[in-house]
Amino acid sequence: PADEEEVQRLKAEVMHAQDILESTRHACRHLEVEQSIPNVEPEDDDDYDVLSPKQSSAHSGVQVLAEKHMREKAEERGAQLAGKAKRLGQVLLAQKLLIQRLEKQIAEEELRVEQKELRLAGEEKLHLRLKVALRQRSDEIVVDRILGKLPVTQRQKDKVKQSLEDASVRS
Repeated sequence: PADEEEVQRLKAEVMHAQDILESTRHACRHLEVEQSIPNVEPEDDDDYDVLSPKQSSAHSGVQVLAEKHMREKAEERGAQLAGKAKRLGQVLLAQKLLIQRLEKQIAEEELRVEQKELRLAGEEKLHLRLKVALRQRSDEIVVDRILGKLPVTQRQKDKVKQSLEDASVRS
């Protein structure tokens, strides 16, 4: 926003400087044409502030130098402002491209996060189902052993004994 305002302001300054330059060029061209035609004098118009042959040469020279200096300064300022406007335009374009790229990355990351959340929810459901199935099977085995439907083999007794020993060693 601030860059856009600065670009607009600089564009307005460039346009103003170009208008002044163009006006000065026209005035100089008029003077050259009038001086090239013999026996024609420039109009005595307050708006038309150019040299006339009636003016003294010293005053004319100073005025010419002043106009030349002003014209050069206006051209320099116009070139500077055009350069600044161009650079700001490039910066603005680069920022817009960066914003678009970052928005695209954010959208991609949001999609990945959503996919991971769905995967995680599926894994949690699977974990819960397996946990319930394990408990049910464990309960069935305990009930069967208590009722004597399943005999406990020596191998199973050794596994229980070994797991108890391992648990006591760890603690």
